[in-house]
Amino acid sequence: MQKLITLTVKKIGKYMKASSLFLLLIFIVALSYFFGYSGAVILKNSQPNSVSYDAKYELKIEEGSRKIRLFNFSRILNIQISRQGNDFSYGHRIDIDILGNDISKTKVEWLKSGINLKFDSGHILFIPKKSFEGGR
Repeated sequence: MQKLITLTVKKIGKYMKASSLFLLLIFIVALSYFFGYSGAVILKNSQPNSVSYDAKYELKIEEGSRKIRLFNFSRILNIQISRQGNDFSYGHRIDIDILGNDISKTKVEWLKSGINLKFDSGHILFIPKKSFEGGR
């Protein structure tokens, strides 16, 4: 009976070690996901004088948090449009994930109807002016 109890306790100990390692791995992955924010500004662009809205606006693209994929990590891009001089503390924000892009080569086209972002991958993102006018 004593041997059976000793063997059972040893097996439970092995399972607890394995589950502790698994929980530690989940914790590390969660930390990298939630606290992996970079904030590095990749691109800034100001509204030209040839296009007029209710105020002057600026656009900023920065690296956001990490997105975990099966075989790699990618960064979310934070695109923010804010009134000029507002230091981007308030404005319209979009988070996107497009792999395989050199974001610094993104072309920004300010139109009467909104903003076109043309990525070097061929993707085009249109942001209508009603989404950011008024400072939202």
